[in-house]
Amino acid sequence: MPVGRLPAAFGLAFLGSFSVLLHRHLEFMPPFLARLQSSGPDPCPSPDLAALPILHDLQTCEELPSALPEFRTELCRAPTSCSAFTLRIARTESRACELALVSNLYAPSDETQWEAWMEAERGPDGFYLRVDGAQRFATERAVHEGSCAYRMDVVLQNPGRVYLTAAHYYEDYNAYNERNATWAENLDRPLFNQPIEFDVCDSSCPAYSPHLLNPARSTLAMDDASRLTSDLSSPPPDADLPACDGDDPIPGVYVPHHPLDALYPPVPYPAGHKVPVHGRYRFIPEGCRFRHAGLRFGDPSLCTERAERVLFIGDSHGRVAYDAMVHRLSGATDMMMKSEKVHDKNATLGALSLNFVWDPQINHAATTCTELATLLDEVDVFVVSAGAHWRSTAKFLADLTQFFDMITNCQLEAPPAQMIFLTTPAVAPRQDEYVQMHKDKRTSTRQGYLAGRSAELARTYGWKVVDQFALTEAHTVELMALDRAHYVATDAIDPIVDELIQKAGVCDGM
Repeated sequence: MPVGRLPAAFGLAFLGSFSVLLHRHLEFMPPFLARLQSSGPDPCPSPDLAALPILHDLQTCEELPSALPEFRTELCRAPTSCSAFTLRIARTESRACELALVSNLYAPSDETQWEAWMEAERGPDGFYLRVDGAQRFATERAVHEGSCAYRMDVVLQNPGRVYLTAAHYYEDYNAYNERNATWAENLDRPLFNQPIEFDVCDSSCPAYSPHLLNPARSTLAMDDASRLTSDLSSPPPDADLPACDGDDPIPGVYVPHHPLDALYPPVPYPAGHKVPVHGRYRFIPEGCRFRHAGLRFGDPSLCTERAERVLFIGDSHGRVAYDAMVHRLSGATDMMMKSEKVHDKNATLGALSLNFVWDPQINHAATTCTELATLLDEVDVFVVSAGAHWRSTAKFLADLTQFFDMITNCQLEAPPAQMIFLTTPAVAPRQDEYVQMHKDKRTSTRQGYLAGRSAELARTYGWKVVDQFALTEAHTVELMALDRAHYVATDAIDPIVDELIQKAGVCDGM
């Protein structure tokens, strides 16, 4: 290559690498690059491609019939971005908005940073949005743009027909108010009388369909030349993708199960109060696949051959994760239906030892370096679940920092090889007597903030993170047919266990 062209070639290579980096970290994409990228239609969405940024100024909006006269709703889409849309919600009466903005006399939090975020970014109203069909997606993340106007951005990663529902969940800043004198009252007022139905992209974009859950099952397919081929003789699905790995949370999407898994489940799928809660959606990791031996229908006996000890401490969500890991590595392929409420548990599977210690605020199991050394003696994998039992965000972050500091500063002679933090999961939209009597202020808006902050803190200290909030946010309504708290028998439990086993490393090399 002529010397004069080297700078240009280097520049093109740099821009290409930089654009890939920005594609993976969309919040950092400068507007000029977003405009360059929007010059043509976006590529077909796929679970293995990171979601592209939404360009609001390219969208056109269509008013939707609102079931609540005090709110105007619009669906906004851009012609170049068939997989993205924005639901806009705004109060219709200016006086009602003025009252809403000053509706609560209590400061939402005793932490200045969080209080400012809540008031500026979320506003007095809280909403819930859910998408079903070609992809399951749900969120309570509504951005307050001022004057009681809200924006809920959605970028889907699987083409096909979808059904949109939404509801007004909270008012008076109750979506994240820690200092209010009452519970976080959930209104659950539907914004639409019927689901809004539309297509994500056209038929030129193929929908992703996962392989059969049990790899021992197969189909006999007829190709275009009328030749029969068994999928058992074909390369494994997604074989060109790398194995999921790394210390950060593994992103992904929920797509419908393989049709045969839905029609003829490989194991009985449970239902709560005659409502389906499992077996409809499968989690697909973004750009990778779990390949360890501890998968359901894998060979988990390979994961229990080494003499290792796994210790869980924390709250009931950690207990569920412990029970689910024991259930999976014991070789069971059916769904775990319950997690017995016992404070301390232990199990031995082959040479692998697993223990759970109840410590919901991580302040009893170890408070000194001597106690910590005893607790972690001969522990190879240390798993901590925390975030569901604090009434104050500031106190939670301070306690968690103190806990991480203690483990770092005690300078253990043989610290666990793997240390994993489980974020607190999303919250069911409860309205029962329990949450009212206990003035429960846990909402998915609040717990999502705690999950994000605690994950960031854990990674700063070098811990691996399984983001239970991200994995459960799409399935909060299913909890209402179960115990209204834990994701034992939902479509969220498999990806939690898959990632936990991967990060624990008990199947590595097997």
